[in-house]
Amino acid sequence: MTNRTRIALFLALSIPAAMMGCPSYEVADQGCTDQCPSGLSCCAGVCVDLMSDPTSCGVCGGACTGDASVCVEGECTPPQCDAVCDMGSCCGEHCCSEGQRCCFGSDTGLVCMNEDDGCRP
Repeated sequence: MTNRTRIALFLALSIPAAMMGCPSYEVADQGCTDQCPSGLSCCAGVCVDLMSDPTSCGVCGGACTGDASVCVEGECTPPQCDAVCDMGSCCGEHCCSEGQRCCFGSDTGLVCMNEDDGCRP
């Protein structure tokens, strides 16, 4: 087998494998010590739900900001507002107080959670 053939064979086998990627828990530089549970990805050493975490919405570090501050199905969107809030921000039927953010959960819908928790229960 010539060098040219070996290189072509190597590229033919390795490029599709690289394009498939690997699960986030296999990425060593993300800093998670254990495998994240199913449905969560490792971002900066923390297991997060990329479909609902506004600090990593859709991708690690993809923060939702401004009017589109809620992560729903991996997309930053404005929170639905069904409440009248004198202080804080509206979050569905709730008013989030200072230090809280509006979070979406597939089981809970829109809820207020502490910012430090990053929309993780």
